Amino acid sequence: MGIDKLIFLGDSTIPWLFRCDKHDYYNAVQEAFAYLKANKVSKSFNGGLMVETAEVAEFAKHLFWLTRTNGIVQYVYGMDEHQKIMLRACHHGNIHFDTLDETTYKLFHRVLSSTGLHLLDGDVCY
Repeated sequence: MGIDKLIFLGDSTIPWLFRCDKHDYYNAVQEAFAYLKANKVSKSFNGGLMVETAEVAEFAKHLFWLTRTNGIVQYVYGMDEHQKIMLRACHHGNIHFDTLDETTYKLFHRVLSSTGLHLLDGDVCY
């Protein structure tokens, strides 16, 4: 799709690692915190992360666990650097995609058909 990087931003000023020492989380969540720390996310960091597309699958795995278990407080939104696609991982473990123009919409659906992802019908997320 011609996307080299995605930018991820939280929707609050609370640091990404705010809860990393607050609870005894599942191993997968501890691994997710370790992943962020290994990628230079500090305890006070509340900015955006630029993730290369080659790293997105690994990042998404950790983001899934952090959002699904409330390991991070904020909702995290992603966008490509050309502002054609937006996405959000919700607390139900789903990825919500929005395309921002018709050309990207058509390309996205063509690419999506070659993945193992499935579209959910309707506006209900569960």
